[in-house]
Amino acid sequence: MLYSKFLLVIIGLLFHYLVFSAQVDIDCDHLPQPLQQIIDDIPEDSMIKFYGTCHEPIKIKKDRLSILGMFGAKFVLSQNNYCGIAISGRQIEINRITIFGGESGIVVYRSGSLNISDSRILNPNSIGVEVTGSSYARITQTEIINSHRNGIVVRLSSSADIHANTINRNKGYAIVIDNSSADIDGNIISENNRYGIYLRDCSKIRLGGDNASGEGNIFYGNLIGGIRCESNSTIEIRADQKFDTDKNNYDLSDSCVLRNTINDPIENYGVSNRDLASLSADH
Repeated sequence: MLYSKFLLVIIGLLFHYLVFSAQVDIDCDHLPQPLQQIIDDIPEDSMIKFYGTCHEPIKIKKDRLSILGMFGAKFVLSQNNYCGIAISGRQIEINRITIFGGESGIVVYRSGSLNISDSRILNPNSIGVEVTGSSYARITQTEIINSHRNGIVVRLSSSADIHANTINRNKGYAIVIDNSSADIDGNIISENNRYGIYLRDCSKIRLGGDNASGEGNIFYGNLIGGIRCESNSTIEIRADQKFDTDKNNYDLSDSCVLRNTINDPIENYGVSNRDLASLSADH
């Protein structure tokens, strides 16, 4: 029995070592060298703990890095900076980080992949999170607020899981899906200056259902309407969506397809299942 417990401890330590080959603490208030140089020297499979306030953007090109913000760690950037964090590496994780300013908050590109949670992206000059160039992002429990254009953009054959976020007060759309796909559920999408979700160019979205929470999204206060669909795109409804108005909840054009796969009425105060079925047939 004692040998078995010892063996389990050794296996646990070995597993921890294999998952994170190093832990690196970065205090942005007391940097010994440029921040990007520190990032470039960190080996893959490492955990990076950020402290303080960072004023330099970073690029992450390596795979399997985990970034954790400690005690309110944040990036405060000039709007001349392209973005706060640019990611082309794969299996990157970001937790508890605030990014304020920059042209964009986070850009995932060149087949990169990101899992971001419990973070805040505030006041970027253009886009909160951009996923582009056959990349993937899972965005959960994150606030994306007051982007000067759009909150989240997924484009150029990319994909995303967008779950349980607050996306509000963006000057354009909350979410744009362009020639890409996304599962979108459990979000609060509110007070954006255009539609809550905009999809175009043969894109596909699933709303709720067998996604992370199975919940629908809550739309309110979006200036033009809930969801705009263009250019042979598809909306698949798998859970109730809640709207605060009966105007432009599902604004379809250009051969869009709307598939309703649930039996209960949609809680949108304006469009019934029968109406949705006829809209889908007409388009």
